[in-house]
Amino acid sequence: MQSIDVDSYPEFLTTALTLLFKHRDGASPRGRDTLELMDVSFRIRYPSRRHPNSSGRNANVFALVAETLWVLGGRNDLSFIEAYLPRMREFSDDGVTVGGGYGPRIRSWKSVDQLSSILTTLSNDYFSRRAIVSLFDPEVDHDQTRRDIPCNSILQFTVRDNTLNLAVTSRSMDIIWGSAINVFEWTTLQEMVAFWLQLPIGTYVHHVGSLHIYDDFYGRGERIIKSEPPKNKGAIDFDIPFDKFDQSLKVFFDVESRFRSGDLFHKVAISHSLWLYEVVELTRAYWLAKFRRYPEARQVLADMRSTENVAMAFSQVASMEKHYG
Repeated sequence: MQSIDVDSYPEFLTTALTLLFKHRDGASPRGRDTLELMDVSFRIRYPSRRHPNSSGRNANVFALVAETLWVLGGRNDLSFIEAYLPRMREFSDDGVTVGGGYGPRIRSWKSVDQLSSILTTLSNDYFSRRAIVSLFDPEVDHDQTRRDIPCNSILQFTVRDNTLNLAVTSRSMDIIWGSAINVFEWTTLQEMVAFWLQLPIGTYVHHVGSLHIYDDFYGRGERIIKSEPPKNKGAIDFDIPFDKFDQSLKVFFDVESRFRSGDLFHKVAISHSLWLYEVVELTRAYWLAKFRRYPEARQVLADMRSTENVAMAFSQVASMEKHYG
């Protein structure tokens, strides 16, 4: 068993990659060669330092934000997420939904909104050990013919020392792709729940059965290890009350649909939330870049408050321009 204790996600990434290349234990599930560490637990002391901004990682912050909101909005439709992550189609059995998508499992599991449930549980008893979100559905997830079986199984929220902590359990985690979105989306949710409970954010702990790297990413992993530790420009704190959360998500999805249809400068009044304003403007910049209007995308980003999301977005726009012209 390996235990990793770090301040930030980039530090975890470098530490875990170093251990993977040091031990070089191999496994080939589904015929794909990997290096693997079994039974890994890692703790991130400052969950807001969630950005995969290590040099050589080439993370797409637009996709990270979009997938996080897609999940927390209770969605699993391919039509939305495929515009940000084209490979998602490979994980769909019907060409319409991503069967292992966490959205409906969190927000409407047989009519249960687990997000609302954990808030009620912790509001009634800060010391409760019952604030659990279940993600693995034995009714369907034991079917090995399905293309997508959830990697994450359980989220447990606890309040100790007057802080909101989160522990996640996963059967499997790909260090390059899986770890980035998992830490990004779950620590974002942790920040939201802390805000709704009016508590500081505590620590983030993740227990992983198999932490691995696929052989086609060995070179990228080695480049990340050799890179300079990244700086973080900080983030805008989450600021939306729970009773306005779903309506705020509706605002986001409505304006996003306008952007993707070409209405790139649609105006939307967002005076109640700096956090929502940032994700809307990031999404506007993404669709401007998708339509190859790169100078306008950069201008949108330049007009925003400087945060790590924005810094990563500048890099992604440059990458899109280089790749697509």
